[in-house]
Amino acid sequence: MKRHPMLRMCTKKAQNGDYHLQKMANGHVDMRELDTTDWRTVMEDSLLEKFDGDDGPLWRVSFLPNVRYEPVIEEDMPGITSYPHECICVFAFHHIVTDGPSYARMFALFMKFVGKLLNNEEPKVASMSMLPPLDLYMDEVIQGKWYHHVLQLVLEMLCLIPGISGFMMRRMYGGNAFTSKYGVEIQRNPHIQPRTKMIPVEFTKVETSNVLKMCKEHKATVQGAVQTAAGVAMVTMLEAEKHEVESNVTVNVRPFLKSKVPHEYAGAYFLLLQSKNLIVSSPDANTFWSMATQASSDLHARLNKNEHFQLWTKMKAHEGWSAER
Repeated sequence: MKRHPMLRMCTKKAQNGDYHLQKMANGHVDMRELDTTDWRTVMEDSLLEKFDGDDGPLWRVSFLPNVRYEPVIEEDMPGITSYPHECICVFAFHHIVTDGPSYARMFALFMKFVGKLLNNEEPKVASMSMLPPLDLYMDEVIQGKWYHHVLQLVLEMLCLIPGISGFMMRRMYGGNAFTSKYGVEIQRNPHIQPRTKMIPVEFTKVETSNVLKMCKEHKATVQGAVQTAAGVAMVTMLEAEKHEVESNVTVNVRPFLKSKVPHEYAGAYFLLLQSKNLIVSSPDANTFWSMATQASSDLHARLNKNEHFQLWTKMKAHEGWSAER
């Protein structure tokens, strides 16, 4: 926390109604030491707990000193039965302060500091400076057009017409195939929410190696394979033979920015890439990998066309209207 300024932030509302990041008045780490060994339940419960945006912090950690790693198969950990300092820490971050690449940077630094403490060395922790938000970086890459301001003005005027705003929201941001068929049951049935948690899945080293091998053989990316598997699950829930499944894939935009984000910095520097893939229910192996390969090729083609930047342009044109909403 002393190292990364993003971890010292909370959210404040300005007089014009916009929110911004601001340093916490009373900086503290939300750390809970728990006696349980059920780390999965701790992780799932953390997914349902909201952050205190007004006062912070926008992240938390649960320390479980009594948990020991249980390998799926003994071959995973040959000759190793325990570690002298073994435990589990469950971290949770608000997406406004971190993204995927940020986790890797912070956890690597965390392990480095822990290693020094175990060797009776005091880590030297110096605070980094606060980097600009993503939109300022993106303004260097994508320049706003004059018609974006006109579109924003038109949307704001339409927002004043009764009933039209909800229609526009549905047209702009689309719908979810599952909720379109079954409705937003989670809002009507409070007993559903606790069941919509993450289901932890652990692959053995052998299983992980097999997945990578199959992806390579079929010229598919891991993203394409996982995205297709999730699509098959969605089509199964919809009880449909086939369905065009829409996905939003996160893209690390650090390599695309003109002013480079330093490697060691944490933050939220990602964009979304919209993807649509025709998924069939209960596919055989050949059909599955054919869909996974197609999904991988589709993503690469969209990235080459800079479609993630185009979505950002659309978001910029709509942000004033969305704030009004």
